[in-house]
Amino acid sequence: MPNPFTFGSPVLPASLHGRRRELRRLVGRILNQGQSSALVGEPRTGKTSLLNYLMSPATCAELYGDADCKILFCYFDALTLGAQFSPAKFWERALEPVREIAAKDSPLAEALRTCHLEKYGNFVLERLFARLQEAAGLS
Repeated sequence: MPNPFTFGSPVLPASLHGRRRELRRLVGRILNQGQSSALVGEPRTGKTSLLNYLMSPATCAELYGDADCKILFCYFDALTLGAQFSPAKFWERALEPVREIAAKDSPLAEALRTCHLEKYGNFVLERLFARLQEAAGLS
């Protein structure tokens, strides 16, 4: 068998090999109330390939089962954010997928507008997350 590991760009989800333990741990955390995880490692160790696998529409049903339609991903490289990147700008960018699915006059859209106006303070973010749980039928 040829070496499945390549140097350079991240591998396609179909070509990811040898990460079952890491995938099991990350998927378990995602499915357990959306727990946070940090993926840390040296450059070129497969972090982006692993994230692409977790986000791939081709693997969602296999990884997340019935919950796959309720999971939104937003990927961006923190190294590209720059020194002037504020917490408000982080949340603006991280919540783009939510903005894309929120119906125009829904409570979720209203919570997003309030977060933007209030510069993503803790209290309004907490309300937004409650609205997300309601929209997903988790509350």
